[in-house]
Parts: sequence; C-alpha cells; structure tokens
Amino acid sequence: KGQKFSMTSCISGWAMMNAQTAVIPDIFADDRIPHDVYRKTFVRSLVMTPVGFDTPVAAIGAYWRDKPVISAREVGAVEAIATMVGDAMRRTRAAA
Repeated sequence: KGQKFSMTSCISGWAMMNAQTAVIPDIFADDRIPHDVYRKTFVRSLVMTPVGFDTPVAAIGAYWRDKPVISAREVGAVEAIATMVGDAMRRTRAAA
C-alpha cells in the first residue's frame, strides 16, 4: 500500500509490458513477485491484468489470502473490469 515499484520489478509492470494477464496461485513460487514486499501482507494468490491490452497504461489485480486454484471465471471477471476501465479511459481522453 502506497509503495511505488519500477515496471521491471513487479507483477503489474510485467502484465503491462507483456500485455498479458498473470494468474499466480502461489506468489512465493513466482519470480515476478517482489517476495519481501508481499511477505508482510495477506496476499498469497493473485490475478493481475493490464488495462488497455493494445497499449497498457495501468494494471488491475485481484488478491486472495489462499486461492490455490483460480478459476477461469475469476480471471475473466478481472479482465472484464480492466476492459471497462480501459474503455472509460479512452472515452474520457477522446472527450477532452
């Protein structure tokens, strides 16, 4: 909370640079995660997806305390939210 990370040192940066959703059922088994930062939190599983798949400008994530299996429905929900946010951002820029 309230920390900034370079795009090359965090999972949201990875999702943006690769324009892909990351599904991580165990954050401590994934080298894209800054483990020391997450060790102090409740987060053990996550989905991170870019906002604006063509040219990502942000990332949105969902986090769980214990989620060894993340369903396609849950991934789809996070991706749908990211799509809506990206569309809203494009419309806002076009109206300005």
